[in-house]
Amino acid sequence: MSAPSLGPVPEHLRTGTTTRGDLMAKQILAMIDADITRARRSYGRGTWGYTVLRTVYTPDSDRLFPEAMDHLKRWILFYIDRGRFSSFGGRGKEVMAENPERVNEVIRRLHLDVIEDKENLDVGPLSFNSPEAFYQLEKHYRQTMNAVREEVESAETGRFSDCLIVDAESLASLQILFRDPPVPRNPDTLEELQQLKKAGRGSWLWLLDSKNTRRHHAGAVVDGLDESAVGFMKIETGMIHQAWYARSMSWSRYEFFLPTKRHENGEVYLDYW
Repeated sequence: MSAPSLGPVPEHLRTGTTTRGDLMAKQILAMIDADITRARRSYGRGTWGYTVLRTVYTPDSDRLFPEAMDHLKRWILFYIDRGRFSSFGGRGKEVMAENPERVNEVIRRLHLDVIEDKENLDVGPLSFNSPEAFYQLEKHYRQTMNAVREEVESAETGRFSDCLIVDAESLASLQILFRDPPVPRNPDTLEELQQLKKAGRGSWLWLLDSKNTRRHHAGAVVDGLDESAVGFMKIETGMIHQAWYARSMSWSRYEFFLPTKRHENGEVYLDYW
């Protein structure tokens, strides 16, 4: 386990005027800076991102996994930078973040802490029909997080609340990313914008909501919580930064569960909001 510890976010990047194109970047930087102020730990200080658990250990995965992690990070950075261009044509030029300084600072502070532990994490194929494997992974993740912070805090960023998991199925999907992402830009047409939004689609990982997985394991019921909220879900790679953002925005809430949607095939995905 190793995550860098970075200094405060420059004030002009987390305050001041913004456009629609860099509003999320500004808010992410503000949350990172707030975490620096309130958290009594050095691990991951001044950064954002997730712990990634590798749960597949085969000769093929030994070859593919390092490359998948390299490409995953590059594509996450693409998705963040693409956010500067939220429309197209003339309207796109009006709302885009022409100055990439905020986005570049978010990119600089991304850290994925990969854990590889064949003895404890080789749990076999993951499935919604076999929740015991997720309960085991949640326990390992929680113990790992408790070991790198000075105290258990009542409110946490995404790094300390949720983790990403790569099994054989998700590793296969990540091969979609084994190419260079497009260059983020203001598209000329709606069709071009839609094509940019489809880039990398089909690639996904597992996302484990630690608190909700424990709730599901205990059989606890939360009023108003959809039955699809089992605590573990699939997440498209293009939504990873949005999931961290949603979790970290929930600091002031007593209860918060990431929104999920159950597909007709029974699979649960992180939902859009």
